[in-house]
Amino acid sequence: MKKLLAVILLWLPFSLASIIAVPVLLWGILTEQESIWRPVGRAMDKLLAALLGFSGHFTLSAELGVGEKYQWLRKFLDWVQKDHCRKAAVDEGRI
Repeated sequence: MKKLLAVILLWLPFSLASIIAVPVLLWGILTEQESIWRPVGRAMDKLLAALLGFSGHFTLSAELGVGEKYQWLRKFLDWVQKDHCRKAAVDEGRI
């Protein structure tokens, strides 16, 4: 029972933070408050990378810049911004 309580107490704040992050990110972008949207967006990016099977230490773009997984996504991001994934990998020390 203690273990279940501990899991719930740890799970709840992280789950609430993930839910709250979406409107905070959108608000920060719309109000052009880079000090708010940049760290929240970066954290969400790393969370997405972890959900897709990467370590979560780097952004999804940086992981795609050096990995073989999800090449279709890398091609899309590189289409949006030329060499986006490779540049992200270099910026984050993956290359």
